[in-house]
Amino acid sequence: MASKRTLIVWDRLGDYHRARVDAYKAICGEGNVYTADLGSADKLYGWKASEEKGNHHILSDKPVDVRDFRARIGAFRKLLKAHRIRQVAIAGYAHPEYFFFLMMAKLAGCRVVMFAESWYGTGRFRNFIKGLFLRTFVDKVFLSGK
Repeated sequence: MASKRTLIVWDRLGDYHRARVDAYKAICGEGNVYTADLGSADKLYGWKASEEKGNHHILSDKPVDVRDFRARIGAFRKLLKAHRIRQVAIAGYAHPEYFFFLMMAKLAGCRVVMFAESWYGTGRFRNFIKGLFLRTFVDKVFLSGK
């Protein structure tokens, strides 16, 4: 596992996320773990993105709450290629960009892990489509809650 270069994507990396990332770096090696904020800030928490340095990247200069498909998709693609990422962990599917990240990572041959707080049922047909998508593009799901 230590040889797998991993990219972890969150909306914005908070202090409690950094502790998890640091633990993962201790297991896999500092140079094998990359992180990315989806945007530069958000309206919900009023957080600003972490400084872009080392293995941390910001996928868009716009806030998380503002759509910036082209920049985020392009930046994600560049990260996969430039750092030869072999494993991607994405925080759920709350943003449409995440669906594209999942597909792009899988098509690039990456192992894909998705983690989410819970599964929100939205109807039988929609859940069927969601489940089919996730079974196709996600290798493992870490789910807390129900």
